[in-house]
Amino acid sequence: MGLGGGRRRAADAIDFAVGLSGFVAQGESVKSGGPLAFVHARSQAAAEVAATAVRSAITIVEVPPDAKPVVYKTVRE
Repeated sequence: MGLGGGRRRAADAIDFAVGLSGFVAQGESVKSGGPLAFVHARSQAAAEVAATAVRSAITIVEVPPDAKPVVYKTVRE
């Protein structure tokens, strides 16, 4: 949202050139200094804000977490 790739109100424009891609998967091994995701932004300032948000949302640990099921729950009538 902060990059402009989403809407807060229906009248807001969407910038299709911005966003995030290439996230590492949960449990995936990463190297120190390696990418966690790629930020696509219109300005350096916006990229830095988004990168900070991504870093704060990801926790890196020595031991991978237990695998989660692909389908958590099926809802039927």
